[in-house]
Amino acid sequence: MLTVILVGYIVQRGIEGVFMRRFGGIHIHVWRPIDSWFRLITARRNPNMVILVVALMFQRPDIGLILVAGWTVLSLLFHAVRLVQALIEVARGRPVVSWLA
Repeated sequence: MLTVILVGYIVQRGIEGVFMRRFGGIHIHVWRPIDSWFRLITARRNPNMVILVVALMFQRPDIGLILVAGWTVLSLLFHAVRLVQALIEVARGRPVVSWLA
């Protein structure tokens, strides 16, 4: 589980870096409102801490670790899909710009 969490985190950071380099410094979390909303929820380690504390309250830190790994995979998939969607937008001739601009 620890490998999934660590590798997932590193790959997500890589996706964020690719997005910024490919789209002129625009951060993946400000592309569209859903991205900002997702960032609000994720806020990096905060959901992981909530998951782990709740699991600990039920005396099941093992399940907490499994859930954190699952959350990491879901977050990674979300970011990967968003990167592919941005690449498709560019391929269709549409610019990738922040919804906050």
